[in-house]
Amino acid sequence: PAMAPLTEMAANPGDGKGLLPAFTRSTLFWVGFTVVFSMLAWNCVNYFIPSFPQFPIYVQGSRAWQGGTWIEINRHFPPIYGILDTFTICFSYFATVEVLFSIWFFDVFFILEGGLLNRIGFSATSPWYYSGVTSWQTRGAFAMLVVSTVWVARHHLRDVYRRALWRDDSVQDSSEPISYRTAVLGSAIGIVYIWFWVVRIGFDPLQAVLLVFGGIFTYLGLSRILSDTGLPYVNAPVWGGWGLIKPFLDGASISPSTRVAARTSAVLLSNFKGSFFPALSQAGRLAEGVTANRRRLFAAIALAFAVSVATCVLRTLQLGYRHGALNFTGWVAIRSGHAHYDRTASYVRAFLAQETQAPIFIEHPDQFAFFGLGALATVALILLRRRFPWWPLHPAGLAISGSFLARRTSLTIFAAWLTKFIAVKVGGARAYQRSRPLFLGLLVGYVMGVVLSLLIDLIWFPDLGHMV
Repeated sequence: PAMAPLTEMAANPGDGKGLLPAFTRSTLFWVGFTVVFSMLAWNCVNYFIPSFPQFPIYVQGSRAWQGGTWIEINRHFPPIYGILDTFTICFSYFATVEVLFSIWFFDVFFILEGGLLNRIGFSATSPWYYSGVTSWQTRGAFAMLVVSTVWVARHHLRDVYRRALWRDDSVQDSSEPISYRTAVLGSAIGIVYIWFWVVRIGFDPLQAVLLVFGGIFTYLGLSRILSDTGLPYVNAPVWGGWGLIKPFLDGASISPSTRVAARTSAVLLSNFKGSFFPALSQAGRLAEGVTANRRRLFAAIALAFAVSVATCVLRTLQLGYRHGALNFTGWVAIRSGHAHYDRTASYVRAFLAQETQAPIFIEHPDQFAFFGLGALATVALILLRRRFPWWPLHPAGLAISGSFLARRTSLTIFAAWLTKFIAVKVGGARAYQRSRPLFLGLLVGYVMGVVLSLLIDLIWFPDLGHMV
């Protein structure tokens, strides 16, 4: 679903009959474009006239990411996050009805379950997101989703290694973006490099092995969820892979240096926009539309990645030395570093204050009971979907229920589901196909509205800027 808008636009380019590409030749496209672009353009007037009214689609200030409002239900139950996000709607509309329904259904389920568990004495919510036993239930669902993904791919993975290691000519990889031999060799080199890196920052060597594979495990799960849901941003219910490993270790076996290193590595593996592997997995979907040499596509992606990393690092250093890094704004640039440092220091102090470290799985058996419950529920959902084509619930919804971004996009997902559900039920598949240009228009209008705001800032407000 995440690739559907891009492939739709790429499949309908210009044909020489006009200045604009063919996908813009639809009334619905221009309706969607006009609605979103007009709101963003209208809000740009406020840049020059502060008293000019704005559409309440985002909030200015240091906490601009909080564009919505928490709607309280009961003091025991998690609230609902009220926001309609255009960017999320544009991508989620291309997901299946079952996936969209499952995401908001399991968010409602999380609200009811978390509230009831809170009332009977469990620690289940934070109060907005999962906490305690509900987080373990989501972890169990997430882990089983990854296991099922690997299980389904087992024959393909066997063929990959047969071709890479034994040059089996019965397995062909000429149509793949990279050869299987390159994939296996590159993965091995990358894994060894990462292992050396985490050991050098303080990890125990054996636990570093577990961490590396825990990180890969987490990335596989994120890639699967992104592929199924189409959500541009999604976060795993575990912290950088270490959250999957640590609970199964005896607390006394985890050294202070490993604990500090785990906090450092989690910063790199847990950022919503920093997970490169889930985004790269979408290249396989894009490659299906390439009829020429697909190896050139992968080379282009690798080059774009290298150029992007180098440009961002050098530009950040340049701006930091020229204007002062403390003048940066936003969570990632400023507050994230301070917050993670403070949390790490508090974490170490709390660890040193404890006289003994008991095995976690003995101390909190209820957490593992909910972990198993989430895993079993995911198995049931997978089997029901295989057995009954009409089954409406997708396991991806349970695997992200209660997480930060799932909670904040639930109402938006509901709007996308309701719109698509009505279109399909009333007009069938043809009505859905005819409605797609509307959401392409919303997406393009959003992007062009952001570009307009950027151009205004570059010309008239170069030292100020405005959050969109």
